[in-house]
Amino acid sequence: RQQVFSPTFHLRKRRRKSAVDVGTCPYNLRPATALPSEDSCVILSDSEDEGFDKGPEARRQKYAIMAVNVYNNRCSSNFELVETGPLAAGYISTAQKADTLGCLYCCSNNIHHPHFHESFQRGAEHLYPTLCSQLQEIRTYIAEGLKKAEKEEALFIPNFSHPGVKYLPNMSTKDIAMEDVALHFFYEKEGTNFELVKKGPIATSRISIGLIRHLNFEAKDKIDPDVPVQTFFAQVIRNRFFYFANFCKCLGPSDSLPDKADICGCRYCDKTHVHHPPGSGYLTGRECLNGRE
Repeated sequence: RQQVFSPTFHLRKRRRKSAVDVGTCPYNLRPATALPSEDSCVILSDSEDEGFDKGPEARRQKYAIMAVNVYNNRCSSNFELVETGPLAAGYISTAQKADTLGCLYCCSNNIHHPHFHESFQRGAEHLYPTLCSQLQEIRTYIAEGLKKAEKEEALFIPNFSHPGVKYLPNMSTKDIAMEDVALHFFYEKEGTNFELVKKGPIATSRISIGLIRHLNFEAKDKIDPDVPVQTFFAQVIRNRFFYFANFCKCLGPSDSLPDKADICGCRYCDKTHVHHPPGSGYLTGRECLNGRE
């Protein structure tokens, strides 16, 4: 086995400065095994690496400097380190495909990740506080609108700027399908108009911000009937007076999906058959290391 480190960092162009000479590679790593990309670098080392348990800040600094030098050499560029970012570490094995558990830092690498939901950052920690803020704004708007309407003895007719919000008068969901709310959000974002054909599996979890639902469904193009039926994944949150769809993605033709669903490390769906897309944009239950969910 080999130890794998995937640091992220911020760079800037050097001005009249020579390349940094780091001398011996940190923890006896071999530079030939560094794999740079645009903003990250995967570094392979022996699994006997004795420096792995050293201070995290020093480790990020050393690995980031190494990655910058490799990037400069391979891309004929002249960058210097400005700020280090998170460091992902794990083991790589060519014999078995690793489960990255939705980690955005490691989704393109065969790095095994632990199943403890609070044990590592996955690159989407901003999603939870952003979603909390959006939901609070919607709740405040509805509460103030209802109060004003009651005072004036008028009907409350909301006007939401977010395309994924659907008001539920009298808390009723009987005639409102979550799939239609998600497709409306998709249409406003992507400009392609689909209509629901068939509902699919749904996973529901109750967290502090409401009922979070991950769902699959099939839909067809309203304009072009020759387009194959597509399968979608959506995240819809149910609150007291509204549905909130903040993520909807087409997964491709329904007949091309594998039989076994890839939940991409989602803790909310580990016992369901809901197909998930790779990447960010939806909650997986791994966003908050302090367990705020």
